Amino acid sequence: MEKSEKLPWKPEALEKLKEWGSSNLEKKTPDPLSNIASLKAGLDLSNASPNGKSRLLSNVKVTLPMLFPNPTLFTIAKRAFSQILNQCKSEIKQCGFGKINLAAGIARWNGSSRQMPILIYPLEIEEGEGDLSKVAIKLGKRPMVNPAFIRAMRDDFGIEFDFSSLSLNLDSGREQFINQVAKEVGEMVYGFSAELRFIIGCFINPEVLIQDRTSRLIEEVEQGKCEVKLLKDFLEGKQALQRPVENEDLDPHDEKEVGDVSNSTRRAAKLASLGQCIFLDSPTSSASVSLALAIASRCACEGKSVIYSSPLGEQKEAFLKCAKDEGISNLVLDVDDRNFAKEIDAQLSNSLSFQSEEAVTNFNRIADELVGVKSRLSKYFGDLHKKVEPWDLSAYQVLEKLLLLSSKKSRPSNRVRLDEDVAKNLKDRLSEASQKIERFGELGGFSLTPQDTPWYKALIFTTQEAKAAEERVERISSTLLPEIRKEAALAVKECGFPDASTVEEWGKNVTMLNNLRKALDLFSPAVFDLDFPSVLEATESKEERKDSQMGFWERKKLIKEVKSCIKPGAKVEDLHGTLQAVSLQYQRWRTYSSVPKVTIPEELPSMVSNLEALNSDLTALDTILPTSSPDGVLSNGNFDAIESKISNLKKSEKSLETLPERESLEKDLRDMGLEDLLEDLKSRKLDPAFAGDELELAWYASVFDLIVQSSPLIASQDGHLLGETAQRFVELDRSHVRSTSSLVESSCMSRLSEFLYSNTKEANDWHSRLSSPSFDFSLAQFEAKGSNLLKLAKPIMVSTPASIATTLPNKPLADVLIIDACQNAKSADILSLLPLAKSCVVVSDLSLSSSPILCSLAPFMQRVEVKRWAKCDERLQDFLSNCGVERMLLPPSFKNRPEVAGHALSGWGVPARSQDLVESTSQEAEYVAKLAAFRLSQTALLPSYHLTVIALNPVHAENVAEAIKKIGVREKCPELIGSYISVEDISNVAAAREGDVIITAGYAKMGDGRLVQQFGKVQEEGGEKLLLSALCLSERRLDVVSSFKAEDLDESRLTEGTRLLKDLVSWSQNLPNFIPPSSCAPSNTLIKDLKERVKREGYGAKDYLGYKDGIKIPLAVGKKEDQPDLAVFTDDAKFMSIPSMRLRYRGLADLIKPMGWSSIFSWSVGMFIDPDREIEKVTKALNAANPETRSMGIGDLEDDKG
Repeated sequence: MEKSEKLPWKPEALEKLKEWGSSNLEKKTPDPLSNIASLKAGLDLSNASPNGKSRLLSNVKVTLPMLFPNPTLFTIAKRAFSQILNQCKSEIKQCGFGKINLAAGIARWNGSSRQMPILIYPLEIEEGEGDLSKVAIKLGKRPMVNPAFIRAMRDDFGIEFDFSSLSLNLDSGREQFINQVAKEVGEMVYGFSAELRFIIGCFINPEVLIQDRTSRLIEEVEQGKCEVKLLKDFLEGKQALQRPVENEDLDPHDEKEVGDVSNSTRRAAKLASLGQCIFLDSPTSSASVSLALAIASRCACEGKSVIYSSPLGEQKEAFLKCAKDEGISNLVLDVDDRNFAKEIDAQLSNSLSFQSEEAVTNFNRIADELVGVKSRLSKYFGDLHKKVEPWDLSAYQVLEKLLLLSSKKSRPSNRVRLDEDVAKNLKDRLSEASQKIERFGELGGFSLTPQDTPWYKALIFTTQEAKAAEERVERISSTLLPEIRKEAALAVKECGFPDASTVEEWGKNVTMLNNLRKALDLFSPAVFDLDFPSVLEATESKEERKDSQMGFWERKKLIKEVKSCIKPGAKVEDLHGTLQAVSLQYQRWRTYSSVPKVTIPEELPSMVSNLEALNSDLTALDTILPTSSPDGVLSNGNFDAIESKISNLKKSEKSLETLPERESLEKDLRDMGLEDLLEDLKSRKLDPAFAGDELELAWYASVFDLIVQSSPLIASQDGHLLGETAQRFVELDRSHVRSTSSLVESSCMSRLSEFLYSNTKEANDWHSRLSSPSFDFSLAQFEAKGSNLLKLAKPIMVSTPASIATTLPNKPLADVLIIDACQNAKSADILSLLPLAKSCVVVSDLSLSSSPILCSLAPFMQRVEVKRWAKCDERLQDFLSNCGVERMLLPPSFKNRPEVAGHALSGWGVPARSQDLVESTSQEAEYVAKLAAFRLSQTALLPSYHLTVIALNPVHAENVAEAIKKIGVREKCPELIGSYISVEDISNVAAAREGDVIITAGYAKMGDGRLVQQFGKVQEEGGEKLLLSALCLSERRLDVVSSFKAEDLDESRLTEGTRLLKDLVSWSQNLPNFIPPSSCAPSNTLIKDLKERVKREGYGAKDYLGYKDGIKIPLAVGKKEDQPDLAVFTDDAKFMSIPSMRLRYRGLADLIKPMGWSSIFSWSVGMFIDPDREIEKVTKALNAANPETRSMGIGDLEDDKG
């Protein structure tokens, strides 16, 4: 396309791409292939022995003494070759690529000062254990024509070489080839010559090749072509839809990632295997290789081919080691491996006899059992912590409440269980019921008995009813009873009645008198003188007197006598019936009275009214008083008894003040269904203050029983069984993780085997060629001819951008590209890798990335974040937080207390040749070496321990490494020169290991006291990210060593990196006091109870130990109060909020183990049902023997801080 406006890309994106591509062009990269004068170190074989040179060129191993038998020449050659070896090692460490070659033929021509090699041969170097005289050198099989020479001829003179002709001459001999080149080019280029010289050196600068690839990619983009999906999305502005990544565990059958990695990494791996571009945002360290390997293995298992690449050679080596540790190294091919043919051929042979069924069966068996155990745990804890309707409570919450109640001073102990309907009705009225039952107790509801008051259990519910009862008692005692007794005595006197001793007897008398009074209202007293039998016979009706013998006149006479007794004006309707009644009353009179004449006292109306009033009051009182009470039935008994009972009631009238409320409360409580609880509390005469707790105990215990009835799984588990199930889950999960490697290998080998059996002829052909000693294909050539076989045999290829640029073609080679530890990578390195695969996965720390290309491409990839844990000093994490680095802080145990120290040295130095600043001093290098030895002497060395020394420049890193080596040799301490310690330049911090860290500046003042304000990588853009990355590596100890003070840095010349360096030096040398972790979260009832029990056993215990924004240990226990080293986890709310069961039951304990903690689990159901067993478990764990460790054997060295 002619105009950029017609390109389908966003202009700003295209400009940014060009900017990335040109970033390396600004720096003049030396290219020995373009000009031999750019060679940093070289060994010219012009003065070499003809015999030695001949042997070398004949592919025979030679040594330097063979090439240079002359002692003087040998000394010069040894010095030159030593420089070549050091350059090669440095390049390997920096970019993962470093090769020593032999240049054959040097071309030059008029008009150019360049001298170009024509042929480049690979050399095979076998080092002789530090003795250069024993180094073996052998010429590689296939040379290459210098691409820079070909490009220069084409660009400057338009010469296109006929490679078929050249190859024939190359096969016949290098001299013929060089002569043919000299002849063909000499005819077209004036002054061209090709000198047959041989020079050894590191000719291939991968940066040039990388830049060439990047330039070609940008050229294609400028033409409107882009086959790289990620880059195309960037150019078109199509950002990836960022979906939240779930943190729950995957189905174990679908976990095909090797290694024990987080769920977020597994989900990233799954997405990558589906062809998505992923940015795995993970912490900076060499440990990220395990994440990259997990992704690579998942992709390989799914039949995808993978290229793993890291700009750092050490990271590549770490990946290869990780693959070996995980047992899938046979699926991985190191691009730099010269023996790749043997590796591939061995894989072909192994695949033919590989039995994949066993691995798949084992994986599925473990996964099936793991699913079952997970299901049981999930179901149990789900039921235990799930809120159940209608209670809106979980069984766990009920357990907490029950334990809280049992730990109260009241210690409620009733065994009352409420019906389900009663419990439901009380759900929203529990507080109200508690208040009522407590008030009921305060009013004597639990302590009063019938002997305490005659009003006991009286049915009086209001003050009005109480007042009415009081008035009745008063009326009976003061008025009615005295008057009635007086009237009864009067009746005895006037009427001749016997003395009435009871109300009933007196009532009969009054009734009789009242009836007689009514008779006298109709008849005169003479009526009682009549012959009642005759009169009654005479007054019978006609029907009644059928059989009567009485004559008419006699009847008439008698009727006349009766009528004569009727008072004037009185009207008797039924004379016979009325006379019958009068006769009956008169007979009673005759029965009771000793006086024959009927006498009606004048006080009869008063007698009647008083009797009615007394009966009314007595009946009313009988209605409200309990029949079981001695004073309960008033209407029965004689007047003396009534008077006594009334007297008792009157004496206890004060109890009427509380009776209505008490009885009303009891009625309400009984209506609520609390009869059994009331009886229980009364039988125990409970203190009213504890009544509410008793009610809560009854309710919560009833609810717990109802919940358990709905979940048989809860009912069937106790703490011991649950612990066994959880432990089985941990064992199965570890076995499952280990079994994944076999599954991945089986899957890949099965596909390879299927391919070989389907393509027998091709397979046999490749086997014979690969196994032949004469096989001389390069990896690029093999890939071109056997691409499918390569992807199947080695689905994971590993290299650095530099090695890829020099070894493999610039075309799509795989399905998935994984770029690891690239947060500080050059833009050109990443751009050169993108065309190699269909999709891309970046494993890097985005927040600490100093690479502009990563920050720009990240939005166009699905971002998956790995949780960041901090195992360092709280002061360090606080410093990092202020710099924007947020991590979850883990609490240290007392055995593993973190340390931070600043070391200010007073040394000065002299600038190295060609330098105008002091990059390193011997004083600081030696001090750091002693400090490293001192740190190792303080440590119980475990295989996982590591000390990383980070130097701010390569020169100082080399000096420190040499100083440490000297101390190790002098003190005969292999730890100082072994795997426990590594020294890194800060530019390689992304590949450094986590552990104890020493950051040493190296830069120092010159003799005149002046500090040159130049600090290498730290001073450059993104330098602060390098420093922060180094600080993030610290797990326990951090030492910051510098030969200058913070005030020595000129504020006006500070960059972001040097400003952070100044702050770091100042902070480390003026540290705040260490703050140990403390109880910093609301306690859990179950944990609090366990804590108190542990303390009663004589141990120290702290609940929810940790830092404010970090992980809290539910219960930290130690043999002494301030020395906790046992973490007790439980299924509290925080534990259950963790979505991953793997992290819950295994990950938490594994996380804090390096911090010096041992761990156990104490489940809530066990703490509630059998707390003594849990205490026994804690005691056993505390007394368990610590794992054996060893200290470094050189003894403590004095920490001579400056």
